[in-house]
Amino acid sequence: MGNFLRGQCLDGIIFGLLTSFAMWLLNVKYFMFIGVFAGMANLIPYLGPFAGAALAVVDVLLTSSDPSRVLAVLVAFSAVKLLDDAFIQPLIVARSVRMHPLIVLLAILIGGHFFGVLGMLLAVPVAGFMKVAFDAGLLLFRKYRFSTHAGAVSTA
Repeated sequence: MGNFLRGQCLDGIIFGLLTSFAMWLLNVKYFMFIGVFAGMANLIPYLGPFAGAALAVVDVLLTSSDPSRVLAVLVAFSAVKLLDDAFIQPLIVARSVRMHPLIVLLAILIGGHFFGVLGMLLAVPVAGFMKVAFDAGLLLFRKYRFSTHAGAVSTA
């Protein structure tokens, strides 16, 4: 569980850095503050990225009257979030819990399908627990070499 939380924090830091860089490229006035806020907010599924984008949009609306800049900020946030969801988060979280990124992605999708947002939050720790239990069981099986005929008695 600790490794999972460390992975989520690392993902938030990377998301914040990417967002800061994108806002800097778009010449948004408080790009560093927006990036830090977006990185912390990214830890909240679904709602977090919208909160970060809303802060950036408000900043652009207050400092500029150009509506195309608002669209550029929204496109940048969408691109960073897509990059985070498709590549960064599965790799970081998968490495932190020592699972293949595809397994992490499938666990999140299955958890979200059956239990909603709470399922998405708990999917990776539960999958990690199942992986550890399976690995321990497999190690125990190999160590003691349980088999079906080890305790069988011949009736001949």
